[in-house]
Amino acid sequence: MRADEEVEAYFAAAEQLGVSAGVHAIGDRAIEQCLRAWETVLGGRPSPHNRHFIEHFEIASPDQIARCVRLGIFLSMQPQFDAAWGQPGGMYETRLGSERSRGMNALGSAKRAGAVLVGGDDSPVCPLAPLAGMRAAAAHHVADERLAVADALLMYTYDAARFGHAEHTTGRLAPGFAADIVLLDGDPLGAGSFDGVAVAATWRDGLDVTQT
Repeated sequence: MRADEEVEAYFAAAEQLGVSAGVHAIGDRAIEQCLRAWETVLGGRPSPHNRHFIEHFEIASPDQIARCVRLGIFLSMQPQFDAAWGQPGGMYETRLGSERSRGMNALGSAKRAGAVLVGGDDSPVCPLAPLAGMRAAAAHHVADERLAVADALLMYTYDAARFGHAEHTTGRLAPGFAADIVLLDGDPLGAGSFDGVAVAATWRDGLDVTQT
């Protein structure tokens, strides 16, 4: 880990320059160090301009989740991690024990607290497959940590656009927005599940770029 002073200086420089600062933090100790630094730099309030973020955000306590919400910290998380390693007998439980493994990817807890969740795959660790991430988020092995289908979709669309300061041009279907569209074979919102749903076609800038 970096020294507290280094982390604080990094955040302070980013805030002054108008740059959204991000850190990879897995474990409550690493997350705590980041939050203490941000609380100092931001004075306990969200940045008025930047969208600072924590990548991974695993093994976070309820208090740490609440503090991220107060500070407006975006949480860039990887639901496929739970699908790969979260099941009973999986890598998380083997390495960390049953109790701690349940809180590795606390998607539902963070969403209920009001955090902004952003979906990623951490490719090449997991396949570059947003639909697989949505499916994993809605099928978390801990029932309380599952996201509703609509929230899983939001995590990879509009909130991802917000994360990149692009919510006024992409992330949803609206007049004047980028014609970047994915057509699904199936209706996850209607069915309440991503099971059996597949990508049928993809458009980028209004052009069909579907791979056959």
